[in-house]
Amino acid sequence: MKLTYFSLAGLAAAGTISFDRTLPSTVLQEIDFEDWMATHDISFTQDEAAGRLKHFLNAKKFVKEHNQKYLNGEEEFYVSLNKFAAMPQEEFLEKYTQPTWEAGTYGESNDQE
Repeated sequence: MKLTYFSLAGLAAAGTISFDRTLPSTVLQEIDFEDWMATHDISFTQDEAAGRLKHFLNAKKFVKEHNQKYLNGEEEFYVSLNKFAAMPQEEFLEKYTQPTWEAGTYGESNDQE
């Protein structure tokens, strides 16, 4: 029995491979701030909402631009508006990530006496 091997690289060399890229219906990118808050069960005080709206609109712009690149074949993955879309990066890092430390110093106090 003779085995034949081929690769996508070989197919690409022989001709153009086209992939039909579409976004799943679950990708949130065409949603307004109020609907986004309702979808994620999030509420803000009136004073806080204006600042959060600014971050949300920046995230929405990024999502739409990135996903258009995905549809054009310029990106390998798509993105969506999630529950963090109105959160500044600094706040996300503070709440959801570990602080960095220098190797060999984990557990030591940052206080200098």
